[in-house]
Amino acid sequence: MGLLSNITKQLFGGKKGEPVSLDIIDGVILEKCDTCGKTEEIQAVSKEILKYKNINIYTSQESDFVEPNPSEDFTEPEIPVSEPSPDPEHGSFNIPAEYTTHLEAAGRAKRTVQEYSWDLKWWARLYDLYAIGLHDVEKILSKLHPSTARRKIAALRSFAKWKLREGDGRLHAVVSQVFPPKTPIRVPKDRGTEEFMEFSRCALDLTRSGDRRGIWLGLMGCCGLRISEVATAIPAPGKAIKVVGKGNKERLIPAPGWLLDALQKDQDRQGRQWRKGRYLIWQELKKMGITNPHSLRHTFASELIRKGFTLEQVKLLLGHAKMDTTLVYARVALPDNVTSRLGVEH
Repeated sequence: MGLLSNITKQLFGGKKGEPVSLDIIDGVILEKCDTCGKTEEIQAVSKEILKYKNINIYTSQESDFVEPNPSEDFTEPEIPVSEPSPDPEHGSFNIPAEYTTHLEAAGRAKRTVQEYSWDLKWWARLYDLYAIGLHDVEKILSKLHPSTARRKIAALRSFAKWKLREGDGRLHAVVSQVFPPKTPIRVPKDRGTEEFMEFSRCALDLTRSGDRRGIWLGLMGCCGLRISEVATAIPAPGKAIKVVGKGNKERLIPAPGWLLDALQKDQDRQGRQWRKGRYLIWQELKKMGITNPHSLRHTFASELIRKGFTLEQVKLLLGHAKMDTTLVYARVALPDNVTSRLGVEH
């Protein structure tokens, strides 16, 4: 656990944030009636939180979180109007139970099975999967972002391979001729060291006030978790948390003491429990002004590089299966004094 302790010390240091006394229930500051005499206290709390960049306080009469409908938050990209209109007969396509059983037996994650099913139904709303042609597939992919196109064709290829095993090779003959577009290389959305420290302090204050959003913000920003991994995080020995990532792979990640304490208290809660699905977390962080929660993970990884950790260590902490995925963060750390060393500073 030497690496975990070292990372925790270098990232978060030994300074403790100033405790903040807040009256927050389920992540919402409730309005009080004038007779309660708490109006001034609520205004002071709002000012205390609003000093953090991109964090907005909102009020609500409802104290319970309601998990939103996934279709309302995550919509598939629309097909241009020049594409064929969806055929009602194609829209009734049902995923064969044998196919999902095949994916589960192959060890595919639950989330992967679900997304493959969504993408296959997306294809079926456009064309008959048992009669789709090569030109049809390429015409659709040409209108999509490369990352989206690669995901769509991956689902179609998986289904085609299963059909081939079942004795029907027509769809496999079509998709095997498709070349997925290359994904352009981009610099990760890094918020920088200053914002890294800002949202880590904000997470500290929120957790100390009993606001569960502080746990989510801490897990994603200070530990680099994916939004889908937050629900799996539990305290582990050695001042670390244990999470289950892609492919049901477990890994240990160092965590600051205040986050471990808050997570442990959450594990020990009695009575009314709260749901912490990815869509609920995404919705609440969006209300706080964090429209791209995955940027918190990028910032965590970039900060590790800036602190001098090796790519192998970053790969371990992020749970990447391949080093190629981690190499994108190598572009974040630029060499020092480049222009002066080149002799172009006059």
